[in-house]
Amino acid sequence: MIRIFILGVAAVLAAACTDQSLDTAMSDRGTSLGNVYIAPEPSSAEMITHIEGSAESLFFRASEGNVMCDSIAVITSDGETHPVFEGLIAAGGEEHIALPDEARDIGRIRFQCSTDEPLRAKLDIAVETST
Repeated sequence: MIRIFILGVAAVLAAACTDQSLDTAMSDRGTSLGNVYIAPEPSSAEMITHIEGSAESLFFRASEGNVMCDSIAVITSDGETHPVFEGLIAAGGEEHIALPDEARDIGRIRFQCSTDEPLRAKLDIAVETST
């Protein structure tokens, strides 16, 4: 059973987020893609993205708890999977991931993560692009 909740699939598809705090928090890091809520049990989820231009880098910011990831991977529009991160993102901390050329045409982002919080943690995602 998927324990990660993806907020507002329609908002993600439109690459827009109505959460003012997220927009403010990640605006200095590129275009917000939205956020995912991470459950205590290890689980997997995917975020569908529509990114204008070539993705140069991704930003992940944890809040409401630490986020431990076995893998965060991008799936390109041609279906190839490229692991881009594994490890801990501490609550209040962030990770900046420079993407290799072959991983810049992002179609989806796959998360295999958990949190040490009893309910959930939030992971905000932003992308920096070139046109």
